[in-house]
Amino acid sequence: LPLIEDRIKPGAEVLYYPGCQAEERSQEIREAAKVILDYFGIDFTLPTEMSCCGLPAKLIGDEKTARSLASRLTEQVRSLKVRAVVTTCAGCTSRILEIAEEENWGVPVYHMVEFLAERVGTDRLGAEFSKGASEGGITVTVHDPCHLIRHVSRLVMDSALEILGAIPDVELADSGVADSCCGGGGLVGYHAADVSSLVTARNIEAITRRDPDRVVAPCPLCTSQIENELYKHGSGIEVDDLTVFIAKHLPLRR
Repeated sequence: LPLIEDRIKPGAEVLYYPGCQAEERSQEIREAAKVILDYFGIDFTLPTEMSCCGLPAKLIGDEKTARSLASRLTEQVRSLKVRAVVTTCAGCTSRILEIAEEENWGVPVYHMVEFLAERVGTDRLGAEFSKGASEGGITVTVHDPCHLIRHVSRLVMDSALEILGAIPDVELADSGVADSCCGGGGLVGYHAADVSSLVTARNIEAITRRDPDRVVAPCPLCTSQIENELYKHGSGIEVDDLTVFIAKHLPLRR
């Protein structure tokens, strides 16, 4: 992916909030999001200071820390005077939607998939994808993050499928377990490791039986969890975050 410089721009249309996973561990997602926003001419800014959205704290019952982090994020949104917030993390999307409502932001919050479907549209996306390099035919299995389909809206994944369907030579392959938890969400791996292991084993069995070329998920945690488990099972199936997959199919100058 080409390098798009970080930018802090008060008054920008969009605040892109990467989330902890993309900021610290899966930085290709962060870079891919900047590439996409820049490619489509979206006036965006990054946070002036990156801090957690507070979802992990909330999940373990630490309401004091969760409220403190929510307040810090609220201050940034208001000081930057943005008109929308876009994230690439399913968990962050669900949590920030809650904060925006509780704190009366008056600013819409989108997952990148929603934002692209609404702001850019699948027709324009398809036209741009057609100018990019083709992989010569690829089967893709999609994983639906719990925090999107259960806490935001299943319509987000409908948009994801529409966007993937607009990419030439991409064939969607249903694994049969698309809406099963990846085994890592909600800190289930810490709270109930036995449940996490059973869910993960079921998912990996179904994915390997379907044997796609790639699994994509619009969530860095799901992506990491599935990728790690496939590797442990000796599978050669590749895994991409959906934001990265979209960016790689745009006609970019590198």
